[in-house]
Amino acid sequence: MEISIISRDTIKPSLDSSSLKHVSPFKLSLVDQLTPATYMPLILFYPISDPKSSFNLLETLTRLKSSISETLTLYYPFSGRAKNNLYIHDFDTGIPFLEALVNCRMLEFLKFQETDRVAEPFRSIPSHLQGNW
Repeated sequence: MEISIISRDTIKPSLDSSSLKHVSPFKLSLVDQLTPATYMPLILFYPISDPKSSFNLLETLTRLKSSISETLTLYYPFSGRAKNNLYIHDFDTGIPFLEALVNCRMLEFLKFQETDRVAEPFRSIPSHLQGNW
């Protein structure tokens, strides 16, 4: 089974970036400061329910990215960066979004036992998330 990354993108909150410049830094609680930093990638699987239907991948990806962008507007600290493990700022930085292609059927992929191999293309922490964590 071969997994290849098709595209990499950064999704930012849908608000105008100048609006987020005026938002105060989000202070981390003591519990947040003492908790070890983790990077938890999320992998979503979307099978084509009816291959004969007029499925439009570009339209689906555009809608997904738009939904994530609108959600980040409501939960803007998730799109920011930690500073000295004290607060989160730069809320218009955004989050990574990767599109991948797997050369097998969804059912075969879900039965695949070597989960480490599946996660390998997504394992590295993006460079813009490193540093202050």
